[in-house]
Amino acid sequence: MSKLQLKNITILSLNCVDLIQSVKALLYSSKYIDFAEMILVSNKKPDRLPSEIKFIRTDVLTQKGGSRFTYTQLPNFVRTEILLNYS
Repeated sequence: MSKLQLKNITILSLNCVDLIQSVKALLYSSKYIDFAEMILVSNKKPDRLPSEIKFIRTDVLTQKGGSRFTYTQLPNFVRTEILLNYS
């Protein structure tokens, strides 16, 4: 079975608390879908991060800081017209 091609969508998780959960969610979300990119934004890089997930390092974020990052810095990293963000 071929995957659904969504090459105009980037899927992203912004998480400074439970990185393993974010990695699992990104991998599960891409099980039947090919996204343009999968991105994990966090203050630390998890051990054995799968190569298909791009990592962006940031400071530890509060809810307010995460919102600020999303609106001010995130556009510099996303190259697609659509972003699916779950944090």
